[in-house]
Amino acid sequence: MPNIHNEQLLLEGEILFEYFNDVYFFKKDTDLNFVGCNGNFVKLVGLESTADIKGRNDYDFFPTHLADRYRQDDIRVMKSGEHLVNRIEINSTENEVRWFQTTKVPLYDGENRILGVAGFARDMKRTKGSMLKFDHLQPALDHIEEHLTEQLEIEFLSKICHMSISQFERKFKSAMLMTPMAYIIKLRLDAASRNLLESKTSILEIAHRYGFYDNSHFTRQFRKEFKLTPRDFRKANASKNEAED
Repeated sequence: MPNIHNEQLLLEGEILFEYFNDVYFFKKDTDLNFVGCNGNFVKLVGLESTADIKGRNDYDFFPTHLADRYRQDDIRVMKSGEHLVNRIEINSTENEVRWFQTTKVPLYDGENRILGVAGFARDMKRTKGSMLKFDHLQPALDHIEEHLTEQLEIEFLSKICHMSISQFERKFKSAMLMTPMAYIIKLRLDAASRNLLESKTSILEIAHRYGFYDNSHFTRQFRKEFKLTPRDFRKANASKNEAED
C-alpha cells in the first residue's frame, strides 16, 4: 500500500467524511493525541466542535479497556506501516451491541517520516446495506444478546436461523470474522469487564454469571482479551478513577 505523505491532500480529503452519516473519522499525532476529526466523531464523544478535539486522547472519551485497545492498534499501525482494513469491532453496552468496521493507516510527511495515524469507523447498523449479510443471522444474534448469561448451544442457534450447524458456523464466521463461540465469549468478556468496573461483585461470581466454569478459565480468557487478569484490570481502573477524582 502506498504511504500517505501529502498532508494537504489528506486535509482536503477530510471534507468528504462530513457527507457520510455512518462514518466516524479521526486523526492522531505520534503521541496519539487527536488533531482532527469529522462532525460525527464530535457528536460521538460529546463535544461541540472539531476544534475541541485537539490535544485530547482516547482516555478522555472511552472506557479504559477500549482506549487501551484503540491505542495498541494505533501503535502497531505506526510501527509496522501496515494498514488495518475493515476489521469488525464489537462494542457492547448494557443496552446494546454495536458493530463497527474500522480502518486505520499510518500518516507520513514528504520525507517518509511518521506523522501519526488516521482512521475511520463505520457504524454497521447505520450503513445502508451493510447489515444485509447479517439478516440471515439476526435471530441468533438477538438470542445471544438477550440470553448472554444463560447456556447457549450452537445447535439451537443454527436451528432458529434455519441452517445446519456447519452452514451456520460457516456463514457466521464469514459475516463476523469469528466463530459463533468466539463471538459469545467476546460479548461475555465485555459484559464481565463492565461488571468489574461498575460493581463490587466478586470475580468468581462474575465469572459464573457469564458462563465461565471456574475462576482460572475466566482469568485465562480475560487476560487473552484485555492483557490483564480480572483482578489487575479492576485494580488498574480503580486507580485511574481515583487519580481523576
